[in-house]
Amino acid sequence: MQRFILPLMTIAFLAGPLQPSSFAGIPIVYGHGEKVEKMGELPEGARESIAKELGQDVSVGFLYRYAHVYHIDFWTWDGQHVLFNGNRYWKMEDGQWLMSLGELPSQKFGKPYAYRFPLGLIISFVILVMFALQPIVSPSDEQTFAKVAKDPRYLAAADSVLPNDRVSLNTDYDNDRFDAAIASLKDDGISEHVARKYLRVLVNAKCAYRSTQIDEAIRTIHLTESSPTNERIAYLEWLSEAIPESDVRRELVVQTLQIARKSATAETASSEEVIKHDLPA
Repeated sequence: MQRFILPLMTIAFLAGPLQPSSFAGIPIVYGHGEKVEKMGELPEGARESIAKELGQDVSVGFLYRYAHVYHIDFWTWDGQHVLFNGNRYWKMEDGQWLMSLGELPSQKFGKPYAYRFPLGLIISFVILVMFALQPIVSPSDEQTFAKVAKDPRYLAAADSVLPNDRVSLNTDYDNDRFDAAIASLKDDGISEHVARKYLRVLVNAKCAYRSTQIDEAIRTIHLTESSPTNERIAYLEWLSEAIPESDVRRELVVQTLQIARKSATAETASSEEVIKHDLPA
């Protein structure tokens, strides 16, 4: 009974209910039936005797039921040895087999390979193994990058291209430095194609992170409005120097810095006027 339930579950999983259907306009061919595979011949004496009794020559076969998808067997069950000729078969008791063969057919002929290991199950198993081994044999770019991001060779190369400078938020890198870093990776046994591909991704990710830092720094400019003038100007001066000239966001910082300096100059002039006014004539 268990061998009967599983094939039905397999068919249901792969093809849905046992009725004509299609997926995305593609017809799904599936079903079930029974077949006989030839296993061998009876001994000469038994063969002649049974042929005379049945009125036709017979061979030893293995009868079993099967469920298929696109005519590929995915499950087999209810297998047993029989005598057959063409589409006709005759079942035999153990005692009859012993009289005809001198032993049971399972001992003499065994079971066919297609019954033990249906092709559909083998294909399914191979596909599952391929999926399981894919991250090892052929990892995705994301999986490879996750390893590269932890590889000290790539990290050192990325630092040589785009140094970790707390003073600078440079989001550009020099091609000569990049080529030198590739050369160092090649010395470590990494092919140039692979080294260029993943080092560029790593360096670009570093640039993207610094770009985010610039965005965060610009968003905090308004928070410095209540800070002492000298501190605000110092912060804006650092930010204008840290952001590379090629970055369009630097212009906003420079303009804000100019306004802050003018405001500081106006405040100083106002303070001097107050001091002069308070001085005795």
